[in-house]
Amino acid sequence: MTWEKFWSIIDRVRAQADMQDEASVNQFLYTELMKLPQDELLGFDCVCGELLHTVSAEHQLLLYR
Repeated sequence: MTWEKFWSIIDRVRAQADMQDEASVNQFLYTELMKLPQDELLGFDCVCGELLHTVSAEHQLLLYR
């Protein structure tokens, strides 16, 4: 999955969900992800994992400066 496709899914969820309500965000994200073919669903998971890893690494760098 491309970063553009990943962020388009996130943007659709943000546009539909009540961003102050975790259950709403989860439900809309689930709905969007269930529309994807299996290979794109796995791709979304890979991109999400890469993003979380990058954020975690950057956070650690800031903590130990």
